[in-house]
Amino acid sequence: LAYTRLALIYYNRNMDDRALTYCKTVVDKYPRTESSQDAMRLAEMIYVNSGRGDEYLDWLKTVPNADIKITRQDSLLYESAMTQFRAGDCDKAIKGFNSYIERFGSKGFFLINAHYYAAECENSKKNTAEAIKHYVYAASQSKNEHSENATIKLARLFYADKNFGEAQKYYEQLEKIATSEINYIEGLMGQMR
Repeated sequence: LAYTRLALIYYNRNMDDRALTYCKTVVDKYPRTESSQDAMRLAEMIYVNSGRGDEYLDWLKTVPNADIKITRQDSLLYESAMTQFRAGDCDKAIKGFNSYIERFGSKGFFLINAHYYAAECENSKKNTAEAIKHYVYAASQSKNEHSENATIKLARLFYADKNFGEAQKYYEQLEKIATSEINYIEGLMGQMR
């Protein structure tokens, strides 16, 4: 269909909103067709790549017979935020991770990752209170790929903020979970300050 081709042309010219308009036109005017499916896939790609996965999921609710499983929704929204994180756009990444955390609550498959990467962005923007909130979540879960780094960063942030009691707690935790000698030593040295 011509609308689908126009959507692709606009997408290739980085005119995402115009491309989405044509995708939605195809889906509305030609439901349950191959062109409609192509338009939906293109819309998904545009929304996810631009960090607007939540908008895509909201739009799908308005499309008749567009049933998307909760596991797919979980992955789409997380990937949308990660795309922005990888691109270095922390403002959009934070918004995406927070949307993911809010939408999926304690049931999100990527919840620990979402908190950790949101913390990384918040920390890079010097939003210490928000960074701490997210690092605490990642560090307080059972041992995971971010436990050690979240714990180190919490200890350092609390120490820099002169909250020595909290810093001590995280340096002690670091000593117990460290997988490298340098982190183990930092945990010990942090407790002696």
